[in-house]
Amino acid sequence: MNPLVQSIRSIFQNCIAIVEAKNADYSSQANPFANFEHCERLHVPAHVGILIRVQDKIARLENLLSIGAAAPKVQDETIDDTIDDAINYLAILRAKRKTPGS
Repeated sequence: MNPLVQSIRSIFQNCIAIVEAKNADYSSQANPFANFEHCERLHVPAHVGILIRVQDKIARLENLLSIGAAAPKVQDETIDDTIDDAINYLAILRAKRKTPGS
């Protein structure tokens, strides 16, 4: 099998595990988008809230990649963790757009 496809398959499997764990912490089975819809109380559409989170991850990636070998101050989120979060936020945005009323 193509090594790129194998690598991406592994990344996506990891991303799914992360979404399952975080969604259990932040939302519920009844409304898996609840945490993203909270921003609507501030008159920010859920899709904009998700895009803001994507931008946060991109900014973090830019910073982490620019510091190179220097250790980041926040040790609990690596470059790979940040990439996985960005992938997940984009997948969440896609899923949210397919829900009724979105």
